Amino acid sequence: MERGIRFIAQCYDIETGDVLEESLLRDDHISKACRLKELGYLHAEQIDLLKRIQDFKIKQQMELYTSTTCPECGLKTRRLGVFSSQFHAVLTDHKVPIQRVSCTCGWVSASSIEGLYGSAIHPDLLEKQAIQGGKESYEQSSKSLNANSAMKRAVNGHSQISRAVQRVGEKLVEIKSSVEYGKGNKVAETLLVNIDGGHIKARGDNRSFEAMVATACLDRFVARTAIGSGGVSIIFTIGLIPDYHNPRFNKPPFSSRTVGFPESGWRP
Repeated sequence: MERGIRFIAQCYDIETGDVLEESLLRDDHISKACRLKELGYLHAEQIDLLKRIQDFKIKQQMELYTSTTCPECGLKTRRLGVFSSQFHAVLTDHKVPIQRVSCTCGWVSASSIEGLYGSAIHPDLLEKQAIQGGKESYEQSSKSLNANSAMKRAVNGHSQISRAVQRVGEKLVEIKSSVEYGKGNKVAETLLVNIDGGHIKARGDNRSFEAMVATACLDRFVARTAIGSGGVSIIFTIGLIPDYHNPRFNKPPFSSRTVGFPESGWRP
């Protein structure tokens, strides 16, 4: 007996159960998996199936967007044609059909995803780009994100990842610079100050420059030596610097690169 498997998507009326639209997403012949690679679907095949599912749902959602009455004056709208717009989901890219309408009062609906929502990039993808771009170089981030999608995507280019990191960074600075940020009823008895530094290579030549970064945070789960006997204690630590940063310190100081201010003075 020959076997096959079909993936069918249906849009139906929840109240009556009537099928409004049906689409065959994928039809495959089932055969014995002689190799591990043949077991299940390949990465690219999984992405393709996900794209088809997304296309079907997006189409149904955009049909709900089309308005027959003007939101400004309430008169009946007229159709101005269907426009194709780009939409970038987490793993897939889509061309979304958008029905544009207008009214005699002068109101005209948006004709693109960006016009409707302010951006054509899904927030989940923007988050992944910002996180990946903050961990590694933009070039490597682009390769990593494209590998997740099993294809090369223009939306995962260097410039877009750079913009994503910058947009998120600017928003974080805005939040942390606000008057409300950091306010609370609890006052910490101990603060932890992490200081990390090293030499960073400059582009275009063999020169490098030294960079130091300091972060103050709550005292949690780390054994340290405190300074001072009263008030708020301050702990100084120097974080471990990876070898590829060409660190100034060739070996860690005592106690896992934790340094304090004992009575005898600084202890490197």
